[in-house]
Amino acid sequence: MVRPARDVFHWKLFSRTTMGPLGIAKKFFLWVDEVGGFLVCPQPTVTLGHLDSREADVPISGDLESRHLTLMREDDLYVLEAHGPVCLNGRPVQRTILPERCVLELGNCVRLQFLRPHPLSASARLEFASGHRTVPSTDGILLMARNIILGPQDTSHVVCPTWKESVTLYWAGDALRCRGSGLLTVDGKAVRGEAMLSLTSHVEGAHWRFHLEPA
Repeated sequence: MVRPARDVFHWKLFSRTTMGPLGIAKKFFLWVDEVGGFLVCPQPTVTLGHLDSREADVPISGDLESRHLTLMREDDLYVLEAHGPVCLNGRPVQRTILPERCVLELGNCVRLQFLRPHPLSASARLEFASGHRTVPSTDGILLMARNIILGPQDTSHVVCPTWKESVTLYWAGDALRCRGSGLLTVDGKAVRGEAMLSLTSHVEGAHWRFHLEPA
């Protein structure tokens, strides 16, 4: 059977090994020039654990259980379920709804700040408040709901202080797209305003650049 053109594109874009149960990528890396690197997790359920764990969506270099903590996005709320010792703002928790900003302590050493920076987006950011990192090393974890905003504002999911405009990555069905102002260069081709991305795309504006990489 001949695949329709749209299905051919998505088959090439996301292989079965990178697909989650919702038909979108399980995770990928976002590398932003002069800002940092982030592990993007679009699935609504994400598990954190130690670096040798096959059960963890986010392996962290620290003294953690193989499945230490699960975060579940339910509508516009995040539910925490602890499988190992976890404190929220200094208090032990087992299962709870996360506030929009809080500090999570996993075990005796790994500290993460949870933040939902944009009032109109359910996406959230986890930043390391200790010296630990994901494996491979990144500066933080983006829990991507509908979109991720990169820009100079404090309400951006990725704050880019030197940028003059914002860029949004968002899902259109199971396709990942990028929207910005003015002329963009995506994988060497000039486009205006909006473009479809792959998990290996390089995207440039007048004064900024980022690229994606499969995780």
